[in-house]
Amino acid sequence: MLTKTSLHLISWRYGWGMGSGLFMILIYFINRTIAVKANSQGLRSIAKDNLSDAIVSFGTVIGITGAQFGMAWLDPVTGLVVGLIILWAAWGIFKETALILTDGIDPKKIIEYKETLAEVQGDYASS
Repeated sequence: MLTKTSLHLISWRYGWGMGSGLFMILIYFINRTIAVKANSQGLRSIAKDNLSDAIVSFGTVIGITGAQFGMAWLDPVTGLVVGLIILWAAWGIFKETALILTDGIDPKKIIEYKETLAEVQGDYASS
């Protein structure tokens, strides 16, 4: 049964959870804008991490609110969904940065470089 005290605790937790989620969305947009302007893969990854943090905050609000209203199942379901979203974001970050972090070269760029070298060598051979 909800009492005045439990309603106060719900509103307090809800406020902090929503506030931190909204703040992290703001940080996400700031970092994403800077990443686009700077063409920085590192900042793009940080922005995605900020978005994951916002999703965790919102998931926490959903889980706590559900538990307070007798829907204890909502917390683990929300945790599972949030966890899957975080794994999806982490996989995306890994795919985008693995080549850079291992000092690899994009196979498409290798073909482009070979074509450029062939053109340059052809120019020298004809002169």
